[in-house]
Amino acid sequence: MSAATAELEERFRLALQALDIDADLTSSASGPWDMVGTIEGVPVVIEVKANPTVGDVLALVDRASDGAHKVLIARHLWSPVRDELQGRGVSYFDGRGRLRLWHRPLFVDSDVPGMSGASESSSRWRIDSPSGLDVALAVLDGSAARGVRAAAEAMGRAPGTVSKQLAALRSAYLVDDEGQPVAPALFEAVVAVWRPDRVPLADLPRPGAGSVNARLGIGLDDPDGAGWVLSDARAAAAWGAPVMLAGNAPPDFYVPDAGVLARARVLLGDAEYGRHACTLAVAPCPYVCRRRYDRAGVVDEPFFAPSPIVAALDLAVDPARGSETLERWSRNLPPELPRVW
Repeated sequence: MSAATAELEERFRLALQALDIDADLTSSASGPWDMVGTIEGVPVVIEVKANPTVGDVLALVDRASDGAHKVLIARHLWSPVRDELQGRGVSYFDGRGRLRLWHRPLFVDSDVPGMSGASESSSRWRIDSPSGLDVALAVLDGSAARGVRAAAEAMGRAPGTVSKQLAALRSAYLVDDEGQPVAPALFEAVVAVWRPDRVPLADLPRPGAGSVNARLGIGLDDPDGAGWVLSDARAAAAWGAPVMLAGNAPPDFYVPDAGVLARARVLLGDAEYGRHACTLAVAPCPYVCRRRYDRAGVVDEPFFAPSPIVAALDLAVDPARGSETLERWSRNLPPELPRVW
């Protein structure tokens, strides 16, 4: 049994004790289940998995249990996983302090007293800070795997800041001990705070516009520096996602900061939706506009594309097409593009 599994089992036992729930459980190092026994007389089989996915839940549902009630113990359960567990009638313990035992005569769905302390530091930390999102994106697209200093240089941040944010992501069980993203948990955490505010403009930026482009900071002549990037459908198309693009559809862009957006509104003019030539949004974090890619060989676009992770996030926040498009994209995802959703 690994130390992480042993820790989670102990936290589960403490949670039961805190709620005065009687249990007789035995750890099973060699059996098909991590723990077996009874809770308030109900036969149970228990699986321990640090960061389960919806797919893990479906696999758990399909496993034979000889009539025993199934329970999943995890460090962190994201809302889609909790929803699937409840819909499938599987009880669970979320190591952040939530216990649900839902099988007659057990009807417990409660926060666990005394469990919040272990996650207190991570609960104060917010992933939607600019540095938090910068580091999360670097982990998701693999840039952080080159080490703290290399990642810090890529995102223009101090190594200490990057190291601190990586530690916070580990504490939140979104990054593993090797610095790899816990998928899809980290992606889903970023989706939850990915809310770009788009502004429709009356005109488009154009290559060769000289001083206007310089004032707008488009950065067409400097792919290694910060500048504008495509967003939404055109960004996804640049990475081969199966999205439909109308020939006259106005493009969407991310810009590095609010100052650029303000200048663009003066130079290109505001417009109403339906009469607009493009939309702009300040990037949710600086990394979006620092990691730029020339994808002219894939799409006929003079503008740079963002990281494919940014394109996937833009798709994911659209409830009308998000999950379906991402799933279809995943079927033909090139090996160099990590699937983290």
